[in-house]
Amino acid sequence: MDEPTLVVGVITTVHGLRGEVAVQNRSDNPDRWRPDGTVLLEDGRSLTIASVRSHGKRLLVKFEGIEDRATAETLRGRSVLVPESWVPPPPAGSWWAY
Repeated sequence: MDEPTLVVGVITTVHGLRGEVAVQNRSDNPDRWRPDGTVLLEDGRSLTIASVRSHGKRLLVKFEGIEDRATAETLRGRSVLVPESWVPPPPAGSWWAY
C-alpha cells in the first residue's frame, strides 16, 4: 500500500479457543471497532471484524476467517492499521496527533 497508514490497535494475546484476540485500542474513533469494519495488518492483508466487546481496558475482537486459537496465535503482537484516508477529519480548530 502506497498510502500512509496509522496504527489503531495492537493484538496483544489470544482469548479462548475460537479465534478471539485481545486488542489494545489506539483509536479515538468510536466507529473504528464495529462489526463489518475493516482493518489492515502490516503486510497489507485486510481483516473484517466479525464481533467486538469490551474486556477491561482492552477489546476482544473476532475477525472473519480466524476460527481457532492456532490461527489467532499468528496475529499475536501484530499492529492493526488503517489508511490515513480512512481517518475522519478532526473537529474544527483541532488536529490529530500521529
